[in-house]
Amino acid sequence: MKKLIRNLALVAVATTALAASAFAQNPALEKRVDLHLKGADMMAAVRLLSANTGLKFVVEPAENRYSRIDLSLEDVSAADAIRYLTQAAGAYAEPDENGVFVIRPLSARPNRIA
Repeated sequence: MKKLIRNLALVAVATTALAASAFAQNPALEKRVDLHLKGADMMAAVRLLSANTGLKFVVEPAENRYSRIDLSLEDVSAADAIRYLTQAAGAYAEPDENGVFVIRPLSARPNRIA
């Protein structure tokens, strides 16, 4: 049983490292953006961010709607904008193997082992 838990922990760490690596390797994530949103829904916010960065997003459905987004960001990296946007909406984003950012509700996030 301990071996199974250890192996699962290693898989979780490796998956997180791969996602972080893919996140860091995309030069579009360094693009500086301004993002001003007031009561925006997730789709409108993602469309605006995509138009400003060229990044692609998929928004997975949430059991409960994502929170409306109020943000005022100036001259931040696209990576930071994604993080703040998803945080404000009660979500998280991770890149898939094609570099598309998949946005999911926080409730769907796998537990992390620290």
